Order: sequence, then structure tokens, then C-alpha cells
Amino acid sequence: MDEEKKTISRRDMLKYMGVAGAAVTASSPLPIIVKYITPNPDWPPEKGETPRGPVNLGPVDEIAPYPTVNVFNFNFGKVALPGMLLRMQSPPSHQKIGSTEGSGKDISGGEGYAGIPPEIIAYAMKCTHLGCIIETEFKEPNVLECPCHFARYNLSKGAAVVGGPAPAPPPEIALEIVDGELIATGWRDVEYVKSLAAYKAVIIDD
Repeated sequence: MDEEKKTISRRDMLKYMGVAGAAVTASSPLPIIVKYITPNPDWPPEKGETPRGPVNLGPVDEIAPYPTVNVFNFNFGKVALPGMLLRMQSPPSHQKIGSTEGSGKDISGGEGYAGIPPEIIAYAMKCTHLGCIIETEFKEPNVLECPCHFARYNLSKGAAVVGGPAPAPPPEIALEIVDGELIATGWRDVEYVKSLAAYKAVIIDD
């Protein structure tokens, strides 16, 4: 009889644990996570909606200035991603590979593009930590944050990592001007993008 009570007790415990687990799952922050990885209603786009190749970002003189983050969709490889286009208050400094501000190998940025105001720059919005999408609201001057693990990037300093677990800045997107229209043409440094674990799924090896 005592053994039977123990068996029932163990069964009851498992049943309660199952109910509790279901309750935790139901109350998990999934809607919040979905919100964070979909920063605007146009992303993620429908399959096939963002073709591979250059993206027309519109007339240069119509790009909203800082602190507006102009979000656009692009596809330079296997999947579509959101990008951010910014007209900073002054030209950003060079982007460097490295986990801390001002460290690492100089890879891009700072010199601008022919015919484009040097304060205009574009980056992918995929965090280099685990691939969440960086928020578009500035937490402090020039600094955007990833909501998942709070990596912070200083957009005025080549998107340098200034806080949190991200190993490197988000990659820069190359720009050019065609008949007054700003075009996102591809990755500024493809080899750098290939070096980022969080970007493995977006690159096509030629």
C-alpha cells in the first residue's frame, strides 16, 4: 500500500510539473521575441519579395536625418535581411573588426562614397552575437542596442561594440549614387561577413 501511494505521488508530481511547464511555455516571452526580430511591419518580407541584388533607397536628399533610422530590406545572398540607413550628424569613423570600441583591424567606413554625403552610412541590422535584430531607438547618443542580450553599437564610430556580448560590429553595406538615387549595392567587405558566425546563413560562396 505504501509503495502504491509513492507511485501515485510520483505520478501526481510529474503531472503537476507538466502543467507548470505548459504554463511557463504559455507565458514565455515569445511575442516579445517576435516583436524584437520584426522591428517594422515590412520585415521579414514574404518569401521571394526581396530579390537578390542592389536595392534602390531613394533620392539622397530625402533620407531622414539622425536620429531617424531608415529601415530597408535587402538580399545579398541566401536570405533577406533588414538594413539600416543613417544620415549621421557628422561622418562616422572607420569600422574596425573587434569587440571593443576603437580596437581591431580597420576594414571600412570613414572615407564615404563618391558623390554621397560622408555622414550617410548603412549597416545590416542583424546582431553579430546571436543574430537578433538591433532596435531602431537610440538608447544614448549614437548608440543602438540589441534587445536580446543588450549588445550596444556606436553608429558614429563604425558601429563599434560599446557594451554587451557582441564579438564585432554589424557589417557595413556598400552604397553608390545613380542619377540622384542612393543604391545599396552589396556587402562592403564580404570576407568580414563570412567571418561572423551570426551571418553564416546569409552568404553564398561563389
